[in-house]
Amino acid sequence: VAFLVLATIYINKVRSLLSATAVAVIVCLLLVQIADGERFPAERRLIYGLVGGMILGEITWALNYWPLTGWTGGAVLLIAFYLVAGLLIAQVREGLCRRDILEYGAVAALAFAIVAWSLR
Repeated sequence: VAFLVLATIYINKVRSLLSATAVAVIVCLLLVQIADGERFPAERRLIYGLVGGMILGEITWALNYWPLTGWTGGAVLLIAFYLVAGLLIAQVREGLCRRDILEYGAVAALAFAIVAWSLR
């Protein structure tokens, strides 16, 4: 779902003000939904969702300056979403530890390397 929504927003190549805002709102809603099953205050989930949405909005703003196709931009946004969502959910569950950072960071770096290699 995240890939289709993020790629659909990125494919249109609209101004950063609109695309980054749309990505931030969608990611915020997705992160709040992902963290819904956790025993955690709703206010805290909303704050984490807003922070994650702002991070992905900023990444969208930066990606709009790259000459990427819509699907490639969507893949990069999905990788960033995976990293942010994984770290935020790990923080919600038991607190962030070095193992979580290494796990999500390594998978995201590998996925980004695959996408970058496919562009050659």
